[in-house]
Amino acid sequence: MRSATRHLMARLTALCLVTALGLPLTALAGDTWTTPYAGIRQLKRTTSSPRTLNIVALEVDLSNPRISLRSTASSERKKTPGNFAKAVGAHAAINGDFFSYSDYSTTGMAAGNGASWGKADSTYMATFAFGSGRAEIARQSAVISFDSSWMKGVVSGYPDIVRDGVTISSYPDGDPGHCGSLNPRSGIGLSQDKKKLYMVVVDGRTSASKGVYCSELGDIMRGLGAYNAINLDGGGSSALVVKSGSSYPAINTPSDGSQRVVANHLAVIVSDAAVTTATLRGVVFDAADSSMATRVSGATVRLNSGQSVTTDANGNFSFDLPLGTYTLTASAAGYTANSHQRTLSTLGETVWGSLGIAKQGKLNVEVSDASDDSLLEGVAVSLGGGATQTTNASGIASFSNLDAGNYTASASATGYESGKGTAAVSSGATAQLAIALKPLVVDADGDGVADEADNCPSAVNPDQADSDSDGLGDACDTPDPVLDAGHPEDDAGDPVSGDEDASLPGDDTEAGGQPDGDQPGDGESGELPSDGDQPFEDLPGDLNGEVPGQGEGQTPVFWTIESGGCGAAGGAPLSLSAMALLALLPWRRRQ
Repeated sequence: MRSATRHLMARLTALCLVTALGLPLTALAGDTWTTPYAGIRQLKRTTSSPRTLNIVALEVDLSNPRISLRSTASSERKKTPGNFAKAVGAHAAINGDFFSYSDYSTTGMAAGNGASWGKADSTYMATFAFGSGRAEIARQSAVISFDSSWMKGVVSGYPDIVRDGVTISSYPDGDPGHCGSLNPRSGIGLSQDKKKLYMVVVDGRTSASKGVYCSELGDIMRGLGAYNAINLDGGGSSALVVKSGSSYPAINTPSDGSQRVVANHLAVIVSDAAVTTATLRGVVFDAADSSMATRVSGATVRLNSGQSVTTDANGNFSFDLPLGTYTLTASAAGYTANSHQRTLSTLGETVWGSLGIAKQGKLNVEVSDASDDSLLEGVAVSLGGGATQTTNASGIASFSNLDAGNYTASASATGYESGKGTAAVSSGATAQLAIALKPLVVDADGDGVADEADNCPSAVNPDQADSDSDGLGDACDTPDPVLDAGHPEDDAGDPVSGDEDASLPGDDTEAGGQPDGDQPGDGESGELPSDGDQPFEDLPGDLNGEVPGQGEGQTPVFWTIESGGCGAAGGAPLSLSAMALLALLPWRRRQ
């Protein structure tokens, strides 16, 4: 008797230690493991501690490409777990959330076939959501919304019974009441790496299995390997079915004697078809929203292998592909394209490759006249990338759909020097850039003086010399830079004072201060030489020193220079000094 007691105490001590440490209980005596289907392990356990219990469980390998999950759609509610499994072609199923008998509505969030139909989530309920190769348990305190981008199904329950590897024994999020009594119980949980799903039912309300508290169900599930787990509807609703041939019997013993009709369910489907591809999926979102909540619909997602799809209204995309490494590029109007790589290494797996794309920016370039700040219309403005715009009446050239970065703009217009400037464009923002153009300086003669300021723009005259101060530079003032030097009778503008002009010897002054107007031959001092004097002595027709070709006593003939010679009519009178010089040249009288 003493030996038997010691043996029993040793077993109880070992059981308590394993339970406290959260170690798998799969090695306990009374455990029977089978594999009814690929990817599913089935446990049947009988134990007398802490009381007589019958426990059944399924360990589902979610990484197996042949395994998929299915939950109840709104139109599929009000079925037993077996009938639901049969209706959807599943191989195993467990009952789901607490519900109302009046309309079979669930207490918490429910969804099936990608559509939500249950109540909104609350801090009182915990949720199990799955889809697109993903499975998540959200604790009671984490209120979630249905996300159609990946959620295909949702089953809710309460309370949390395992949280981050620790069994929950008190309920700060709300005491469900029923946890303090022994009852049949159902629960689901996930391993820490979320690759294993645990579906557990403990029988109760019979002498063969009295039932468990919520915390005890948590210990059992934690021992199997669950890192997070939630309690589902229990009592007469607790049932776990596994397909056997064409029937769907419960592998536990329901307390009602048979499976109960319930609101919703969670089922496991094992595919018989050979899997030849993996799934690459994700969402395209606005990169400015780190939560990925701002989705971009109508975006194009293209693979380097050539395939492309357009995102749906929620920004979702998906490809079924052979194994390999792929480069995804997402693009949309008004956004900067973005790319990254993803590798598919296991058949049937789902790999996420969501892409954030940034909104493009805008650049406004204002062009003005540097001399007076007036805005210039019609100026050609170009960016380094080749885009060109023309300024409007407000002097603005606008560039849209620019990727974030630095841009250099160049502006050019007739009559102005070219100008440029650089501006930084940010995602989704409008940058401003001002360019002032200097009026173009024209210097035709290249003497370093602008034509508009040059007193002789047609000739090189960097010194701008203007001896007579008439505004016309000496380089252009021909033939004589001395003002009116050829007309001594205009003494007002003559640089030589008085009527005595050094350039015309013999000029004298008449009464009244006017220069003499005598005709040749009047005998006065300073006149042109008379007959016999030089230089007219031998000129034909010269009489008594008169002007050549003019008879004595005749009215003087004034000669003019014409192209090819001189004539007596139609020209301006020559000065005496000019006539003296012309006497040395061949003369021809105009007929």
